Amino acid sequence: MASSESQLAKATRRSIQKLYPIPTGAIMSRGTNPLTVHCVDDCVFAGVWSLIYETMFVRTALSRETKESIATLVVDQTGHPLSVDQKEALKDPPTRLSSQVAKKERNVHIRAMAHAGNLLRAMVNLKADDDSSTVASSNTCTESSRSGKSESRNGERVSSHTEMARAEAALVIVLFTHLNRVSNALLGEEVHPELFSGQAPAGGGFANRLTSFFLARTGCTNRTKYEAGMTTSLHAEEVVASFSPLPQNLVGVLLSGHERAIALARMCDWESTFRKETLIKRSIMSKRLLNFLEYPSTRPPSHRFSSAESVVDWVDTALQDKLDSMRYLSETNKAIGKILVLTTYAPKMVPHSIHWRRLVDCVGESMARSIVVWWSLRSALRDAKGLDREIDAKTMLQVLSQ
Repeated sequence: MASSESQLAKATRRSIQKLYPIPTGAIMSRGTNPLTVHCVDDCVFAGVWSLIYETMFVRTALSRETKESIATLVVDQTGHPLSVDQKEALKDPPTRLSSQVAKKERNVHIRAMAHAGNLLRAMVNLKADDDSSTVASSNTCTESSRSGKSESRNGERVSSHTEMARAEAALVIVLFTHLNRVSNALLGEEVHPELFSGQAPAGGGFANRLTSFFLARTGCTNRTKYEAGMTTSLHAEEVVASFSPLPQNLVGVLLSGHERAIALARMCDWESTFRKETLIKRSIMSKRLLNFLEYPSTRPPSHRFSSAESVVDWVDTALQDKLDSMRYLSETNKAIGKILVLTTYAPKMVPHSIHWRRLVDCVGESMARSIVVWWSLRSALRDAKGLDREIDAKTMLQVLSQ
């Protein structure tokens, strides 16, 4: 561990080790697992840890088992181009649950999985090749989230517990969309949903197995009581008290709990600060490239999603031509553009790409990794579904009083 490590980074590691007595060796060193890969920036490292803790450890409406099941759906669709089988799985998400679970919780699990499937279908935009019923389901889900008026089967407003469960499911999707994408891009493997549960994943790559070896020995179980706000002391008071970074499409996170909303707000704040103060102000990335990457023209045609290799071919040909046509775009910006498109649509190909080596040569490995972390997080926040709610004053007071 570097001797120049900041107090914030040290405090974050201590916070992690309160739950997991992990040796301060390889597993806690920079960039060796899906959590410490965020060590490229102390603020995002602390912020991601807070978001993981508040989302996955603290129990509110959804059980750990349900949240891991939702995370599994996310991992299946963010690590590589979406296959036909995966599209079918999103239409009818698995609802397996331990036979010991009570009927009430089983019903919550089934509804949460169905809601997560709707949100994921909306995220991956299957309208072009899905049937009309699936499109209608996705549209209904999106419109419901915008209005904040979800209806039950008998036409009555759903309970606050159900609203919280839906917001919690949407937050799990945001978190694991980012974690899995950045793990694929920088570690070359998918993140396992049980990685932070104290259970050893049955499969997974080296980083997952190495991390879980220690986590599974800590005795952390689903029965352990985790209090909200345990990581609050890591962050400055002015950041903790601020909700201003939350954009409209994420305001509904308040329904999942006060501390979760704060944790997500920190991520929004870091994304904005890194983009403005590091990438743009230091002329590492041009505004023109950022605007270009936000346009639909940078999305590979649907037939290119058949394999990761076909996405790479598209990047090397069609995207290359588009970037070359942009006057005065530097070679560094071209390399950034290609890597960020790969991070979005074929993240597992990033470590093996010649464009990654070129980017590292241009800006250094630490900055290159920071850019990938930033883009993955920005994309997950921007594309989030199910959190676009209108929060009334009464609901806000209820959340803030928790």
